[in-house]
Amino acid sequence: GTKGWTVIGFEIVMLFFMTGITVDGLNTIVPMMAAFHGWNPDVLLSISTPASIIALFACVLWAAFVEKAGLKKTTIITMVLAGISMIAYGNSVNIAMYAVSLVCIVTFINAFAICANWFPTKKCIVMGITTIGMNLASALINWILSGLSGQFQISGALSILGGVVILLAILLGIFVKATPEEAGCYPD
Repeated sequence: GTKGWTVIGFEIVMLFFMTGITVDGLNTIVPMMAAFHGWNPDVLLSISTPASIIALFACVLWAAFVEKAGLKKTTIITMVLAGISMIAYGNSVNIAMYAVSLVCIVTFINAFAICANWFPTKKCIVMGITTIGMNLASALINWILSGLSGQFQISGALSILGGVVILLAILLGIFVKATPEEAGCYPD
């Protein structure tokens, strides 16, 4: 029903940001950050792989957080932290801050998953649908980043997108229940 599709819609947007900022957006972010600060773009791009590896190990912790606090609360907290990290990333004053904030973004943004509780037997179908967000990111994120950067520089563009992720976390907290049963629905 509508409540299930709302959860799917949120997951599509979350996957949009996950892919858009940490993968496809690098095509725009790296050269613009390098030009904005006078940094070497090769150095900035080379930070992405170690950031992903570090985040891969850090993401193992999310299972413990989900076990303790629940999936919804963990998702909301990591979304807020990802938004804050994106703002810091956009406003990095040196390469070390850039690297740390990138590791934080990749770590926090990979914990976005609210669908698992809602669709226990149809999670494969639902996750297939939600991956639309990844394809949308591939198609749109560089246009969005370029458009925002044209008006607000790359620091402003990433700050705006970080704010959108925080707003998304707030909306998720208001409109999405942790389980379908809490929303008066049946799973799947």
